[in-house]
Amino acid sequence: MIIENALNEIRGSKPTEQRDAEVKRRRNTPRAGDVVKISKTARTLGAISPADVESASDVRQARVEEVRQRVANGFYDRPEIRQAVADAILNSGVVDAVGQEAKQTREVRQQVDGLPDVREDRVALAKQRVAAGFYESVKTETADRFLDALIG
Repeated sequence: MIIENALNEIRGSKPTEQRDAEVKRRRNTPRAGDVVKISKTARTLGAISPADVESASDVRQARVEEVRQRVANGFYDRPEIRQAVADAILNSGVVDAVGQEAKQTREVRQQVDGLPDVREDRVALAKQRVAAGFYESVKTETADRFLDALIG
């Protein structure tokens, strides 16, 4: 014999169901001091229709065509236009990042240039080892390691 939900019939609804109902009620009840504000930008974006979005891509394409025509007509070859474009690029901050990277590259280059072409300490060590017969005792092993290092 199987008895299912006997306690629920005696006690009423499950405690979890009561708790779930209480949570739902609390979520749907506004608290004092709760405020919802929708920004002007959000309202503007909410007012945009799908048709507006589709026409915006056409406007963008029209702008691209306009710039192409200006390039073909030599509009950007004028000194004042070049200066205006250069100023806009400089003011955008893009050049600052490139300048910082160039500065770091110059600093690393100076450090590398300061390193000697020959490490005198390693040459001195090798001379000592030759004089002491170090390489004679491990001739084949040294040659094998050297070849492995060269060949990979």
